[in-house]
Amino acid sequence: MISLEEKRVYSDKREHSLVYVATGLGLVAVEVVEERVGGFSVVHRGTTRDVATADGLVVAATAEDVVVRGADGESFEPLGFGPATAVGFADGDLLVAGADGALTRVADDEREPVATLDSPVHAIDGDLLATPDGVYRVTADGVSYAGLSAVADVSVVGVPLAATANGLYRLGNGWMDALDGTFTAVSAEAATATPGTLGRAHAVSAGVLYAHDAGEWSALDLPVDEAAVDVAYGEGLYVVTDAGTFLARAGDGWRAQALGVRDVRALAVA
Repeated sequence: MISLEEKRVYSDKREHSLVYVATGLGLVAVEVVEERVGGFSVVHRGTTRDVATADGLVVAATAEDVVVRGADGESFEPLGFGPATAVGFADGDLLVAGADGALTRVADDEREPVATLDSPVHAIDGDLLATPDGVYRVTADGVSYAGLSAVADVSVVGVPLAATANGLYRLGNGWMDALDGTFTAVSAEAATATPGTLGRAHAVSAGVLYAHDAGEWSALDLPVDEAAVDVAYGEGLYVVTDAGTFLARAGDGWRAQALGVRDVRALAVA
């Protein structure tokens, strides 16, 4: 078994950030310094459905296997899970959702079956899972249903959020309406949030990017006439579109870079 601990590569060894984009062509790495976009390349070929990063690890769910960035910081190696739909981290442990609905936790390089769900997992953030059947929470005994339906994405930072076909919801006294619409993605920035308080956050509905500020949500204008797909945070705000354009903003202006890819799924900052 490949040791995950040996695969940790820390960003302070680099002069730039690496932002990873999961696409139908493969996993694309984009070099970014604040809002300045540098080089980019496909670092692992094959349909990539999700990507997640934590503490120097970069892990991607592909149509063939789950792959992890090697100690060289460039190559990716298979973990032997088989096809996967989503990956994420909870309390430092890796969570892998297989294409067969099996959820596995990897802790200290030991693999522990968590549960097998009846529907595919679309996204994982912390201990929350987004599925067509609703939100599930990972518990000590497996998983428990946490409400809603037709959930495409979840975020646990500050105040849990869920992007669903019926609207954007925030967790308070149960799931409460935040925005109307069909939502496909949601992200929140840990650096601006505290437990129980939502800081900077973004959500996508019908390709329109919404930004959260001081308790209010509003549509955000992008510099390209393309549909937003996902959002991530690093030295700046990073957005990727369905046409494969990578957008970065660290100050007042945007920088754009066409990546030449389609079927964009997810975004994560290493």
